[in-house]
Amino acid sequence: MRYIYIYILTFFGIFSVANAQTIDSIQLPEFTLIENRLTDDNIGSKVQSFNNIKVSNFSSDNIADFLQTYSNFYIKQYGALATPTFRGTSSSHTLILWEGFPINSLTTGVYDLNLLTPSSFDNFSVIKGGSSALFGSGSIGGSIYLHDKINFIHKKNFIYSSNFNTSGLNANNIYLVFSNKKFFSSVYLNRIINKNNFEFSNTSRPNNPFQINSHAQVYSNEIKSNVAYKINSNNFLKYSFWISKNDREIPGNMTVPSSIAKQFDDSYRFLLNYSNNSKLGTLNFNNSYLIEDFIYTDKDIFSTYNTTSYFSKANFIKTFHKSKIEFEQTFNNNNVSSSSLYQKIISEINLFTLLKYNYKLNNLNFISSIRHENRNIKSQDQFKNIPILPLFSTDLRINNIKLTYLINRNFRVPTFNDKYWISSGSIGNINLLAEDSWNNEISFSFANNNLNFDFTVFSLIVDNWITWLPQDNGVWTPLNLKKVKSNGIEINSILQLNKFKTILNYSYTKTTNQIALSANDNSLDKQLRYVPKNKFNISFKYSLKNIDLLYNILYNDIVYTVSDQSNFLDDYLLNNLFLNYKNSNTRFEYAFKCKNIFNISYQSYENYPNPGREFVFNIKYKLINK
Repeated sequence: MRYIYIYILTFFGIFSVANAQTIDSIQLPEFTLIENRLTDDNIGSKVQSFNNIKVSNFSSDNIADFLQTYSNFYIKQYGALATPTFRGTSSSHTLILWEGFPINSLTTGVYDLNLLTPSSFDNFSVIKGGSSALFGSGSIGGSIYLHDKINFIHKKNFIYSSNFNTSGLNANNIYLVFSNKKFFSSVYLNRIINKNNFEFSNTSRPNNPFQINSHAQVYSNEIKSNVAYKINSNNFLKYSFWISKNDREIPGNMTVPSSIAKQFDDSYRFLLNYSNNSKLGTLNFNNSYLIEDFIYTDKDIFSTYNTTSYFSKANFIKTFHKSKIEFEQTFNNNNVSSSSLYQKIISEINLFTLLKYNYKLNNLNFISSIRHENRNIKSQDQFKNIPILPLFSTDLRINNIKLTYLINRNFRVPTFNDKYWISSGSIGNINLLAEDSWNNEISFSFANNNLNFDFTVFSLIVDNWITWLPQDNGVWTPLNLKKVKSNGIEINSILQLNKFKTILNYSYTKTTNQIALSANDNSLDKQLRYVPKNKFNISFKYSLKNIDLLYNILYNDIVYTVSDQSNFLDDYLLNNLFLNYKNSNTRFEYAFKCKNIFNISYQSYENYPNPGREFVFNIKYKLINK
């Protein structure tokens, strides 16, 4: 901990001698609809990016709330956990990437979005549809890409932000930057204490009595840093680390009188990157080491796991006059130690190969790639059905109009829990096959100085969908039984007229099971559980000299909680208000947010309450020198 203090004091020393001044910046997140601008890796996919996140207010927000409010994701909130649903797929079908490396849990395949704060990153992007041909296992419904910018310019920044709300929140963070033409260094420190003691209506009891949410306190500490050095104009070196420690009380649902469960999530992530540009092409070496420690305690339960992932990636790009070719080779070693698996210590070695080609001809652009994965190559438990993963995309540009077609194959390997889990009432299945998916989509885009509009039609089929079911002996086990089809449309639009901006996201998703799991299965051709058919959000932003005002409306359609549609959660409409004030004569900025203005009682997961009306306040101090 003392090294963190030294780091902070060093920055304070820098700022004390600086001739600092304030700058104007967009305080509410900047939204862009872009294709092929995230990195070269995502070419062919639709991308919705959120920029200038670090300088935005309300650093206590998590990515779950952010995506629910500003994207096409449906977020399931249950207890301390928040997981995404995109294009009708499950939570394990969304891949979370940190600078291109997956950080989903090796044991569950899921990442809890409550553990991510948008302000920890300069920007993050939603990659729509599967991208397994580019990023590997797990990217069937979509991906979330977390990224920090490195700029070799003269800059000395100090930003301090404090948040509190009416439900027991106290959040503080510091963001520090020092850079010049050769060197870049940044550190981000974040501490959140949130009691989550909001009032809710308990709909599981007679007369729906009001109660206070209890045993839901969260302690979160996070430090993230980037250090980069430009050796010369052709050589670049970067080191990053990201450490987070989260202690959480796990509340019971509405039907449980009380809870004593607790969960401890610690993660340690390290990344080293070297880039070289020459006449032969661009060569990138990326190495990452990811550690996850997890403890869950409850009455008569003490469950732990520790996972480590090592990635070593070599990437070469050669650019020609009208084309570009890319070759990538990745070595991966995963290790799991868990008290809940019948093999207590498991290790696997994987090798991934990617070849990609891009060709441009006048207004036409063609992208093709193919990926092959050898998984668990030194084990008798080697996967036999890992598919070859092709991708083909083409787009035609005519003035301000762009037409795009994409087809690609995606997959997800069973998790360690799927294969090796053991308890008194359930057991994993070592013979599971990988889930296999094909994605087709066509999109129409229009862009000019005032309007960005995107309309996409998609069709998605997932074979070998893994489902946990009880057997004749009463023991639950996972099987490759389901075949799921998902069709839908997505509309994303940004309209800018002088000081007024409108941001719209709409999706229609029909996701159905195509195979009956048994003779008595009533789920055939019915909408999957927790997949809303309709979802939209719209934001109206108005900017004056010192004030930014944003009004947001969010709608989620009904969701079924059982596969035969005999029970469902009501649809809901939420209204949110954001106000930010800055004065050019001072270094202070003030922000206010009212969430759920009309105090709507709603659930996104059965019997788990969400807050009613909440007020959030923020104060920020900026010291900027360029």
